Parts: sequence; structure tokens; C-alpha cells
Amino acid sequence: MALSSKADKKAVLDVASWLFNIVTSVGIIIVNKALMATYGFTF
Repeated sequence: MALSSKADKKAVLDVASWLFNIVTSVGIIIVNKALMATYGFTF
């Protein structure tokens, strides 16, 4: 039973890490696009 709960905890941490990585990456892209648009760069 202990092994299962340890595996479950690792899976939850893995998912949380991936979600944090994706959210921060998308956030950085959005901020960069907003900043560059204010200075006349277009996409």
C-alpha cells in the first residue's frame, strides 16, 4: 500500500510540474507578444 501511495504522489507532482511549466511558458509568450506589440513589432 505504501508503494502505491508513493507512486500516486509522484504522479500528482509530475502533473503539477507539467501544468506549472505550460502555464508559465504560455504566460511568458503572452507577455512578450504584448510588450513587442506596444513597440511596433507585428506577428
